[in-house]
Amino acid sequence: GLLQGKKKGPAFHTAEEDCMRFGFRYRDIVRTPLGLLGTILGVKYDNAETKEAGRIWVRYNDGRESPLEHKMLDVPSLGYRRGQEDKF
Repeated sequence: GLLQGKKKGPAFHTAEEDCMRFGFRYRDIVRTPLGLLGTILGVKYDNAETKEAGRIWVRYNDGRESPLEHKMLDVPSLGYRRGQEDKF
């Protein structure tokens, strides 16, 4: 059956202190390892009070929204790159 009263996911935290934990700022343009372009939306935490288990989310140019993969964030040479739009 349907879950009753399921609330929408947590809000995005867009403060620099939240986003910079992942090496990005809110609304940064990002290029993924596969060459997709997207824009940083902010961080969602499993627990917003303790700010634990956060993931940084991106909206891709095709409209999809998803969290960036942690594994990629740990390996800068393989991972996501921040940049200005005119550089891509």
